[in-house]
Amino acid sequence: MPDLELQLDPDHDQSRVMRAEIRKWCSAQGFPDPYVDDVVLVASELFSNAVQATVGDASITVGLARHPEGALVRMANEGPGFDPERVPAPHPGLGGGRGIWLAKALGKLLVTQHQSTTIVTVVVG
Repeated sequence: MPDLELQLDPDHDQSRVMRAEIRKWCSAQGFPDPYVDDVVLVASELFSNAVQATVGDASITVGLARHPEGALVRMANEGPGFDPERVPAPHPGLGGGRGIWLAKALGKLLVTQHQSTTIVTVVVG
């Protein structure tokens, strides 16, 4: 069970709410500021991907939990799954495509599919 769980609409404007809640949670955990920035960055990028991939008006579930290596970020949305190994590195000059690349660079990434729900989990380490 996550220490923090948010149900957010698939709307980029919800990202501000999410980032503020994550910063409060990380502060309460005693994480140092540079680490908090990494956690917020990973969550923001995953949320942006989830907003684009969510089918219909289903909400996006964001969860955070303590992990022996730091923080575990979990993003779940109704939408198609994907193979993170087949996601290319971002191309300079393009506006997107860096979420999964950043998540893999900053932590351990796992993508699972349960029925129509895609779950992306990153242990930011």
